[in-house]
Amino acid sequence: MAKSSRATISKKNRSRLKSRVFGPVEDARTKRLSEKLVELASQPKAARTDMDIEKTEGAQRAEQESKENSGHADEAAMDLDDAKDDSESKPVSRKEEKRRKEAKIARIEKKQRKKPRNTVSFPKKRQPSRKAKA
Repeated sequence: MAKSSRATISKKNRSRLKSRVFGPVEDARTKRLSEKLVELASQPKAARTDMDIEKTEGAQRAEQESKENSGHADEAAMDLDDAKDDSESKPVSRKEEKRRKEAKIARIEKKQRKKPRNTVSFPKKRQPSRKAKA
């Protein structure tokens, strides 16, 4: 199929816009960003605060303790898992059950949007019995 002259011209216009208008804008933006990066890189690093030092020391201590207790770590983890299971399966007190029931009753329920059913029922017509005429 033949290309229309309008399509060819619009393509040329777009390419001109990209090169003349948007090209310099992008170049200026990349230049600004690179200047910011160079400025940040040239700045000296900030001194470590006390909180950062404490965090790293605490992490190092934790690593040493974990190395020392490596054999006992599995048992402790298993104990923790067992404790979680016990806390979940605790029976609920009667007061708690009563409070939950009252809260459920007091909870606002959304209205159900059902199609209303007709309550009126009409009696079915009886068809006359067809008796053989004799």
